[in-house]
Amino acid sequence: MSVTWNVERRGSALIATLERPAVRNALNFAAWQELDQLLELANSDSVIRTLVLTGGTAVFSAGGDMKDPEPRGDGLLRDAARLQYLQSVLARLARLSVPSFAVVEGPAVGVAWGLAMTCDFVVAGSAATFFAPFVERRLVPDGGLAWHLVRVLGRLRATEILLGGRKLTAAEAEEYGLVSVVVDSGTALAHAETLAARLSDGSRDTVLLTLRALRRAEQIGHREYLDSELELAALNLRNPDVAAARLSYKK
Repeated sequence: MSVTWNVERRGSALIATLERPAVRNALNFAAWQELDQLLELANSDSVIRTLVLTGGTAVFSAGGDMKDPEPRGDGLLRDAARLQYLQSVLARLARLSVPSFAVVEGPAVGVAWGLAMTCDFVVAGSAATFFAPFVERRLVPDGGLAWHLVRVLGRLRATEILLGGRKLTAAEAEEYGLVSVVVDSGTALAHAETLAARLSDGSRDTVLLTLRALRRAEQIGHREYLDSELELAALNLRNPDVAAARLSYKK
């Protein structure tokens, strides 16, 4: 039973909505633990074809819960153990066997922005904003956000956001390649569900191998990628869905 996420199955989509309205969906330790359990479910249940994370129609998340300071470890990492744990959850999300969607309406702040950027799709309502006030709060950027911003925007523009305190609108985030698509406010979840349903019509294995291709392309050089591409294609050709698709194909 989830305490911080309202979890629904809609067809083959697993939809998880953050429900901590009193703190604007701030992510506490329980939220990360429950997200970890959702990732396990999405990986293990063959009926699930997509995972959708949303904060509802008003706010995606205000970031980390600053009023949840209890240490979660011992020794040198005593105070940073919670970060170590949430990093393990983000790493698991980045390797998820089904496509993940972040549906952002309203603000996505700090580590919540990093969570959204870890997903395979970011669908934003037109009133969404993206903000990372780590330095203002006397914190080092976390949640992998600096890594994402530098890779997408380059170091100088990432510095402007993380040290300059710049807040991005949905339109700016789309222009910079930080979101997949911007839609009318209040329609982001419906748009994500439409995309998720389209993916559900295809081969689960082919989608997984395509995710692996995209993720590897972000990490390795061109020659190494081509070798990896060959391996993935060879695996996919053993997929019975491929033969069926060829027989049903019409020009």
